[in-house]
Amino acid sequence: MKIAAPYFISIAFVASCVNVEQTKNKSGESQLSYSAPITVLLDTAPPPKTVYLKNEPSPRSIQIPKKPGGFYINNISSAGEKIELKSPSIRQAVSPIADFINLNTEQGLALNAIFCGYMDKKGRLWFGTNGAGVSCYDGDRFTNFTVDHGLSHSNISHITEDKSGNLWFCTIGGGVDRYDGRRFTSFTKAQGLADNYVLTAINDKNGNLWFATNNAGVSRYDGKSFMTLDTSNGLLSNNINTIAEDKNGNIWFGTFGAGACRYDSKAGLAGFKTFTNKDGLANNYIYYITEDSKGNLWFSTWEGGVSRYDGNSFTHFDTSDGLASNNVIVIAEDMDGNLWFGTNGSGVSRFTSSGTGGSFETFTTEQGLANNTVFSITTAENGNLWFGTYGGGVSRYNGNSFSAYTLNQISTKNLEISGLQQEAMALSATMGNYLLPLRPARD
Repeated sequence: MKIAAPYFISIAFVASCVNVEQTKNKSGESQLSYSAPITVLLDTAPPPKTVYLKNEPSPRSIQIPKKPGGFYINNISSAGEKIELKSPSIRQAVSPIADFINLNTEQGLALNAIFCGYMDKKGRLWFGTNGAGVSCYDGDRFTNFTVDHGLSHSNISHITEDKSGNLWFCTIGGGVDRYDGRRFTSFTKAQGLADNYVLTAINDKNGNLWFATNNAGVSRYDGKSFMTLDTSNGLLSNNINTIAEDKNGNIWFGTFGAGACRYDSKAGLAGFKTFTNKDGLANNYIYYITEDSKGNLWFSTWEGGVSRYDGNSFTHFDTSDGLASNNVIVIAEDMDGNLWFGTNGSGVSRFTSSGTGGSFETFTTEQGLANNTVFSITTAENGNLWFGTYGGGVSRYNGNSFSAYTLNQISTKNLEISGLQQEAMALSATMGNYLLPLRPARD
């Protein structure tokens, strides 16, 4: 499934009452008093759904062909689509043939629509879904957590981890949830969060958590309180789609239509610097920002390909250079220093740098990828790459082949795609009775 256009349609959800009281301090100044966060102990909630892979159908394994020939039946859709196998498309240089392993709801994943992925400090993989909570994969089984276990919302947009090992789940409408292994604690506007519609988050070098919202700027959480930056403070836009920290401790914010800005917290409100297409950025619609191991910053855009920034100038890459699509949703670096670009409907491209240039190699369903729309890429500690896809579950890349897992291994029921709609500033798709938010920029 390919997303048609970069527009938002507002998501309807029932907002809980925010308990905020205005009081005065000893100096007579007005101040806001926020409610305590909501905490749910797992001991008092229904047990999470656990599915052991050994008791479920084996994943499909597909060897990527060196030349066209052969096919497989993609059973993710009820129709059973026939996929003709082809060798991967390569520009400028030939890379080794690789293998993918695909996991979906048949193997226990909560939902085949994966919006984000994260590997925690214990080596476990977490996948956020759009309508079915989160799935934790430990290499042997999937354990699924939903609103029944304390999550504030079933649509998970991003996952990160703080310095204490707590996991934080960003939700579309429910604020953010902190998970300490035993309980979920929910933070919303009632506790000072800028907005309950949270698209992404990072944990910076100082241990602060930054949360990006759709239309209320960004909130920084220091473990005690929230501090919010928005356009009134110098932020470029209140619609922040992605956040990244560079090697110098600067925080970068990507927007959907206004470019990107760099924030130096040491300089306070004077620390904002804006970058747009006038400065060399490929496009002002930014999906994702990340820093590679060489200190270069990469910006993925809608319809503009990707831009690499070395601290002085931008270098632009698009389909004319071999990139699979100019609509790039996510970027990640593997352990060999290659960059991977997940696209909207055109699979994933691997970029191997060489001097100031490099070569692109693209993988799609024709090589065994679960789906050609890739929302997340997660690098595991053993070097494997995990691709979260729209409708196809997750694919694991180990340098050799593709294999597929389905809903029966991950969730209590199968959910089928019933339609596609667009959101205001964050694309969305309906999965059964669930809404899949697609932010124009993400874990």
